[in-house]
Amino acid sequence: MESYALGQAVLLTRDGAEELGGIAGTFVTPLGVLYDVELEACVVKGVLSDELTPASMTDVRRVLEAHLSRTVSLENLSVSSDEVGRLRYLQKRHAMMLGELLKHATTEEPDSSAASFSLGAQVGWRDADTWRLASIVGIRARRDGVRYDLDVYGASVVVGESDLRPLDDLGIPASFGLGAQVRFLVPGHEDDADYEASVCGIGGTPELPLYDIVFNDGDVFEGVGADELVSCR
Repeated sequence: MESYALGQAVLLTRDGAEELGGIAGTFVTPLGVLYDVELEACVVKGVLSDELTPASMTDVRRVLEAHLSRTVSLENLSVSSDEVGRLRYLQKRHAMMLGELLKHATTEEPDSSAASFSLGAQVGWRDADTWRLASIVGIRARRDGVRYDLDVYGASVVVGESDLRPLDDLGIPASFGLGAQVRFLVPGHEDDADYEASVCGIGGTPELPLYDIVFNDGDVFEGVGADELVSCR
């Protein structure tokens, strides 16, 4: 099944009609990956992969040239001056989008440099004074930068790129990293698999880091000290 990158030019086919647009968002759902596609006058949300095909440079150039060659005089329309201004804005914005698509359109591998993190990746999210383990379940393009939809152990959060770090680049001293497999030490149960967990949060101070851990049944213990944990590896 074809997959599409943020900012990639695509052809959307619905009800027998085909229209060129750009990928404005990608999201993981029970149906698989769904896409938001920006068209000339709207953004179509929740598009299935089989409704899309990659657009070539020729496709984008043809649509851009047709858009720029339109000679309809907005002043002659029987609408208010505000409506004329709105239509001019939409025309200009669509031309800008097509220009960006033309820069990145290719018949080979799409340019995915718009987003530093990929869909499905596990990352560290800075939540106040705590780094939390998160999974990227959505990526969307905004005028002020890329936004990521996160799944933080069942909670949904939307953040900017500056709030995220790769798991191996958090820059904090800690005995256990995010996602590390550990066992919670309980007297008499030091080898009990029921007490195995994953580190899902790191807070505290550099001198005394504290950990949040999540067990296999979903229970979370917060503020656990390093001396209460042992690595399972």
